[in-house]
Amino acid sequence: CGELRIIFRILWPNMKPTIITVAILVFMGSWNEVLWPLIVIHDQQLMTLPQLVTLFSVGGRAESQLGVKLAAAVFLGAPIIIAYLIFQKYFIQSMASTGMKD
Repeated sequence: CGELRIIFRILWPNMKPTIITVAILVFMGSWNEVLWPLIVIHDQQLMTLPQLVTLFSVGGRAESQLGVKLAAAVFLGAPIIIAYLIFQKYFIQSMASTGMKD
C-alpha cells in the first residue's frame, strides 16, 4: 500500500468533516467582515455587500426603511445558510467526532 493510497483511503475520510467545518467557519468570517474593508476600501463601487448594508443602515433615513434593511440582511445571510445546508452532514460529523471515544 503506497503512501498516497493510505492518505486517500484512511486519512482523507477522517479529515473531510473537519476541513469542511473549518472552510464554512472561514467563509462565514470573511463574508461578514465589515471593519477591514471599511478601512481599506474608499470607492463605493468596490465595497462589499455587508459593508454597503452597514453604511445604508447607519445613514440618515435608517428608521424609515426598516423593510429594506431586513431584506438586505436576509439576502446577506442566504449564502451562509445555503453553504450550511449543502455541507450539513459533514458539519455534524465534525461536531460529533470532537468528543472522546471509548
